[in-house]
Amino acid sequence: MKKIVIAVLFLLMPLTALASGKGSFMDISFGTSHAEVLKRLGEQKNKSYSVDDRKRSIAISDFTLADEKMSVLLLFDHKDRLYSFEYHTQPYASAQFGELKPRADNLTTIFKSIYGQPAGCSGDPQVSQITEGRIYPLCTWDDNDLVIFTGYMAGRENCPSPDGICYNAIGSVTSEEMARALNEDMNKDRRRKRH
Repeated sequence: MKKIVIAVLFLLMPLTALASGKGSFMDISFGTSHAEVLKRLGEQKNKSYSVDDRKRSIAISDFTLADEKMSVLLLFDHKDRLYSFEYHTQPYASAQFGELKPRADNLTTIFKSIYGQPAGCSGDPQVSQITEGRIYPLCTWDDNDLVIFTGYMAGRENCPSPDGICYNAIGSVTSEEMARALNEDMNKDRRRKRH
């Protein structure tokens, strides 16, 4: 029994290092400034990923999570603080949608190892149920402070498909409080611009 527990802990170690604790990515907590996140990503030893700094986000390519290459999107609020992160699998054409399911299941398993059992999971969708610009939730977690889910999405970015639409599995963690404050700030901005 001890050997099994040790083996499981060994397998999970990289996961906890990559997304350790609630509301943190690679031990970088929600609320950390954009500049500090960039600095800490640059200080990582043996990194095999690349970082693209954008306005209000940082995109990480070739990030390894449980032996699978993913892209990661770090999102920043109106005060330029980290408030959300998303893992995205590589894009798949609609004809390859069956190959995406095991990756979505793997991402959900990873989230279960970090955040516990989900509050609920839906059945696997048909490719026709996933529409561009909307998330098809696979599993959601019940948490007082965070919005956590895995699912599918459709989009055109980095899509090698002839029809121009590709599908990804996604895993997302967001600070509910910080997202609410960002939405309130955006609504104030809209009201100011209308008057």
